[in-house]
Amino acid sequence: MWVLFAVEQGSFRYRIGEQEDVAQFGDLVLCPPHMPFERETISPLSFHFFTFYSDHKGDNTNPAELPWGKIKLPLTERLKDNYTQLRQKDRFDPILLTPIKQHLFMDIWFMILQEQQLEDVNMSMPQPDPLMQRAASMLQEQAYGQVSMKEIAMRLQLSSVQFTRKFQAAYRVNPLQYLTAIRLYKACALLAETH
Repeated sequence: MWVLFAVEQGSFRYRIGEQEDVAQFGDLVLCPPHMPFERETISPLSFHFFTFYSDHKGDNTNPAELPWGKIKLPLTERLKDNYTQLRQKDRFDPILLTPIKQHLFMDIWFMILQEQQLEDVNMSMPQPDPLMQRAASMLQEQAYGQVSMKEIAMRLQLSSVQFTRKFQAAYRVNPLQYLTAIRLYKACALLAETH
């Protein structure tokens, strides 16, 4: 049986096997089956506790590759909303609300897998040269305003063609595709986190 602690307030110190760390709001601590899980409260703590079984039949996920230990989720507004709903549902008969709680758990689980996937992509990407890292930073800074690829290329002392080729080699997408992805990611985050 897997155990998931989702910290809503406060903090605690934990040890799972050889891994030791501190968890606080935004952190999820996932403990695999048959592993000792030691905990010590540091500050007044409220959390949500889930236990679940996972055999992964019917999908391509290797249980050994599932994330475990501390997982930090950046989508704190969405997480807060899930925690608020979980807290409200805990006041009623848990048997009648099992599908709702299961849905909220699955949303949290989806965020964990999404974060793991982003981390895997970042780990597999070759490190771009410093000039293209600077270009990516410039695109991120200007993403929500007017962006001139020609001006960015000039600031990097490259022709537009050189800039596009170097950027594509570094990030496997051209600068315009990179910019579009940043804008779409922000739009998705706004749709998920705001009303």
